[in-house]
Amino acid sequence: MKQSKPVNLGEGSVGKLIFKLSLPTITAQLINALYNIVDRMYIGHMADAGDLALTGLGVAFPIIMFISALSALAAEKLSGLRPLVCANLPYNITTPVLTKLVETPCFESVTVLLQKEVARRLAARQGSSDGGAFTLWLQYFCETEVLFDVPAEKFVPAPR
Repeated sequence: MKQSKPVNLGEGSVGKLIFKLSLPTITAQLINALYNIVDRMYIGHMADAGDLALTGLGVAFPIIMFISALSALAAEKLSGLRPLVCANLPYNITTPVLTKLVETPCFESVTVLLQKEVARRLAARQGSSDGGAFTLWLQYFCETEVLFDVPAEKFVPAPR
C-alpha cells in the first residue's frame, strides 16, 4: 500500500488543514449517502413490498450508523480487551452490519443468527456456485461456518 505524505500541522491555514484531514471521512460519508439514495430508489420500485422495504431501510440506516460509532468507540476505548459479538441480524441489514463488524479490528469473534439461506451462502466453499462476491470478501477476512439450524417454531412470530 502506498504511504501518504504526513500532513504538517504547523504550515498553512487552519481551514485548509482541517479540510485535508477530513477529506477521507467526507468522501466515505458521501459515498455511503449516495449508495443509500440509489438503494431507496431501487427498493421503492419493488412491487408489493416497496413501502415495507423502504421502511426497513429507513430503520436499518440509523442502526448501521450506531454500530459504526459503537465499533469505533470500542476500537479506541477497549483496545486491551477482547470483545465478542453475538447478534440476531435481520436479512435486510446483514451485509452492511457484517461489513462494519469485519472492518472493526477490535472484535475477536463474531457469531450471528442469520436466515438459513443467507448463512449457507456466506459459508459456501470457495469455487462453488452457492456463494457470491460478498462471500469471498467475508471469507478473506474470517472463517465462516454454519453451526446449527434453528427451527421455525422457535421464532415469534414464526417465519413465512
